[in-house]
Amino acid sequence: MTRAAQSPSNKPGKTRRATPTNAELVAKERQALDLRLAGATFDAIAERLGYADRSGAQRAVERAMTSTLQEPADQLRELQAARLDRLLLAIWPTALDGDTKAIAQARGLIDQLCKLLGLNAPTKVDVDATVAVDPGEIEIVQRIRAWRERTTGA
Repeated sequence: MTRAAQSPSNKPGKTRRATPTNAELVAKERQALDLRLAGATFDAIAERLGYADRSGAQRAVERAMTSTLQEPADQLRELQAARLDRLLLAIWPTALDGDTKAIAQARGLIDQLCKLLGLNAPTKVDVDATVAVDPGEIEIVQRIRAWRERTTGA
């Protein structure tokens, strides 16, 4: 399986199986996006394409936008990974022979691949900040909180 095939095409953590029904849904979502780009309202898109309401049309447009943007990004990521793989392959024998420059280059390429593919563990950052607050702003915030408690019960 290629790296691009492993990447989601619509939402993070979700992939669509290639079925005739899904192909029809994707085509309908692209049609919804085309209509939206042409200036159609979500209500008009829903009516024209048979969505139950405007929210269905809106979700279809959002899914189409996500996949439209995600697929080229996945292809570019795959291309860049292939380039880095080729460079790594070219210097690998020299690095294994102990050439320190080649080892440094290989480590750099591996690091770039890990960043590109999201393989590095998240970095924890501690932030220590001091915020100066005007006493009048504190009173405003307190009034907003009191109002929110009265109106929402939260």
